[in-house]
Amino acid sequence: MARYLRDISIHLGSGQKLPEGRSQRDFNISTHTVQDIFLYRIPKRFEFGNVLKLNIDIKGTDAVNSEVMNFDGYVNYDIGFDFENYFTVSKEEQNVIILEVLRDVLRRIPEPNAENKEIALAITDKISEHNFKYSFESNLSKQQRNKRYKAIVEIHIDDEGQNAYLRIEQKDGKTIFETFLLKNNVYEFHNNLHKSKWLEDKFIIMDRDGRTFREFEIEKEANV
Repeated sequence: MARYLRDISIHLGSGQKLPEGRSQRDFNISTHTVQDIFLYRIPKRFEFGNVLKLNIDIKGTDAVNSEVMNFDGYVNYDIGFDFENYFTVSKEEQNVIILEVLRDVLRRIPEPNAENKEIALAITDKISEHNFKYSFESNLSKQQRNKRYKAIVEIHIDDEGQNAYLRIEQKDGKTIFETFLLKNNVYEFHNNLHKSKWLEDKFIIMDRDGRTFREFEIEKEANV
């Protein structure tokens, strides 16, 4: 049975001390730009070294980089890290540092399929090339049957986290309405952005329980 890479976590190692005034949350949040974009960019069914979840534990400079340890698909890797320097540089430089950590670990993971290794490393290249920003159109986007309007739900991942937006376009491509939908903190996207439909000139987004999460009526929301 195929096993697909479905999650990664780049986080502070257990018991690791940080510079004064810095918390575990400060560090863990700072890694999310890289890890979240990587996860969104990998193919849905991506086999990589028999890994289901990749855990990268970041420890101090006295730590020794460990060999990759695979526990039935759950891979742990310890890496030494200079926290003092990390917390003095800009967010952009922090992203570069975390991306290099991810690249290093991906190179070390045994993957017999050279093409898959190339795909994973190419994704890290794209993260850098696109300045640690990624956006895409969700499958909730829908055009009316009469094609008068199209609702476009976009997901943006960057240093501001994961955020969803809605844009309504006319048939000629002109935007008549746009708004922020929600921020994904834990399972907000999973729970609330499940299905969508047009009901005449009303666009409706439904949650996983079939309830209306948000609805937008063209006459009320846009000047058309």
